Amino acid sequence: MIVVFTFAIMLIACSGGGGGGGPVTSKYSLSGGITSSGGSGISNAVVSLSGPVKATVKTDARGNYIFNDLVDGNYTISPSKDGDSFTRSRLRIVVNGADVSGQNFKGYAITKDEYDSNNDGTIDSVIYYTWK
Repeated sequence: MIVVFTFAIMLIACSGGGGGGGPVTSKYSLSGGITSSGGSGISNAVVSLSGPVKATVKTDARGNYIFNDLVDGNYTISPSKDGDSFTRSRLRIVVNGADVSGQNFKGYAITKDEYDSNNDGTIDSVIYYTWK
């Protein structure tokens, strides 16, 4: 009887009393979109995430993006795409116990004009501009 009693105590101690092993960390998402000045989505733009989790995604055909499996913390997201400029270069976001959505950017096409003021076949100046 002593052996059985000792075995039962050891079994409870080893199993942790029914606990599951450590704290459970919840995972959240952060999402938004990138649209042109005309309102259409900008596809294949790169959105970079920095913070407790680092990742990079591309926008879909409608300009939407999503980062999954995020933990609570302070994050920064930044859009980029060759030939486009954005209304803001980054957003600072706090994930705190819930998904975060609606983190949007507006993109504008960059126009490039090259000038040969001497007509000698050499580009003398380049001007980049956007229309907002």
